Amino acid sequence: MKTILLSIFLIFIVTTAFTQVVNGEVIQVEDKTILRIWGTHQERGFAYGYLMAEEIRDVIDDYFIGSVFFNTAFMYENARSYFEQNFSVEGKYHTEAEAMIDGIEFAGISIYSDILNRDLDEIDVLFANSIVDIANVFGEIENFVNCSSLSSWGASTIQDPELSGEILITRHLDWTPHQTLLDNQLIIVNLPSEDNEQAWISFSIAGLIGALSAINENNVAAFMNVGNYHTIDNLLDLHPIFFSIRNGIESYDLNQNGVCNSGDIASALISKNHLSGSITHAISSVASDSSAIVIECNNEIGTSVRTSDDNTQVPGDNLVATNHFRELYDPIYCFRYENIVDSLSVSTNITSNRSWDLLCGAAGITGNIQTIQFIPLNGNILWATSPNVIYPAFSQDPTEFTLNDLLFSVSIDEVENNDLFTINSYPNPFHTSTTIYFNTITSGQNIKVEIFNIKGQKIKTLDIEEQELRTNKIVWDGRDNLNKPVSSGIYFYNFEIDNKMKACNKMLLIK
Repeated sequence: MKTILLSIFLIFIVTTAFTQVVNGEVIQVEDKTILRIWGTHQERGFAYGYLMAEEIRDVIDDYFIGSVFFNTAFMYENARSYFEQNFSVEGKYHTEAEAMIDGIEFAGISIYSDILNRDLDEIDVLFANSIVDIANVFGEIENFVNCSSLSSWGASTIQDPELSGEILITRHLDWTPHQTLLDNQLIIVNLPSEDNEQAWISFSIAGLIGALSAINENNVAAFMNVGNYHTIDNLLDLHPIFFSIRNGIESYDLNQNGVCNSGDIASALISKNHLSGSITHAISSVASDSSAIVIECNNEIGTSVRTSDDNTQVPGDNLVATNHFRELYDPIYCFRYENIVDSLSVSTNITSNRSWDLLCGAAGITGNIQTIQFIPLNGNILWATSPNVIYPAFSQDPTEFTLNDLLFSVSIDEVENNDLFTINSYPNPFHTSTTIYFNTITSGQNIKVEIFNIKGQKIKTLDIEEQELRTNKIVWDGRDNLNKPVSSGIYFYNFEIDNKMKACNKMLLIK
């Protein structure tokens, strides 16, 4: 399962009024689509909308309006009004959704809906991201996110040389198959510029900005399942579950306990009021919190966190989640849960291959549109998707990624081209350095390069050698002015010629 990353240049949209930079790129890995977006919520939303305009419109028109609401404007607008009256969404997500609509329009794709007889707006985007919250009021929610997952660690993985006791999780995303959804699956890589936010990836569908299946740069993962009870008692200040999970994933330390781990996901869910029942399986590395948790949310009863200490059937250091509550309500042993337990009862020893095969064999159903495996120790990710309504995801060969590849290993983030010179940066694979290429018209120019971290602090001034001037290539060895190595991540460099021509680029350092 070879991974191939193909990069494209940053795009500029030039109009008669202004130049809009698109902070994003689309990468094809085998048959999988990767969308990478960076910057503020506004910048990421605009890039998302611009680069995925047709795909987003297809999902909204064919699936959300067409399939969920049967192309009936009255049903749709009634449900949207319910969402506006009862749900509260943070301003940053409104900004991002509004920018997405702007990006779609700038891409030349109409935002007018013939069914609704009006232009789409940011509320439609936020509403679409609340599909699992609204569905139990306006439809059968069980037709949506019916999922299952298995996490293993400690004694269950200690015999595997790859894991040596570390944790892994394998997850089925089961959704009523619809060809438009299957055609528009993608991984979204978010690289925020806000100080309190971190990079994260989402296994998603075009148009979703919330987190359904997500992993952040600190190896925290969260996978949401729909619950089996949706009793409602409180409609005040409801919050969409996808955005609650995103708050926990995107924040560096949501609960401010000094550690970024699965507890931040629990805190994000406990702090909000949700309409529909949900079951979220979250993990982080053993060094952080030693096991997995399952967060059960119900509007009437509240939120509860389940650990392996609460297992009644599952043997070993394993935790299983399906669509059935086990803490908030009396446990229901669905066939998938029982099949997984039966397999673990034969042997609790888990390898990455066995985890994948066990879940696919014990819990694979026809509505499986994505299967995901994540190992925090080495960042390994497997992702299989369903190509059509006949073949479920678990029947397909997965594509292999690493978290670092998705977050850092893309070559060009070009921010500016000067008329007299151009610059690009490329991380050197398997080396702790980044090469900056430049092209100038004449030789003998005075070149100055300064490196800044993501907080804007200058950490290095590069001395340009004559050889580098001749080859138009500068190498930064990943060390600061005190000759200390810096960590992997996003950095910026200012490139200046003769104290007057300047350019600033973003670059990615791999270690």
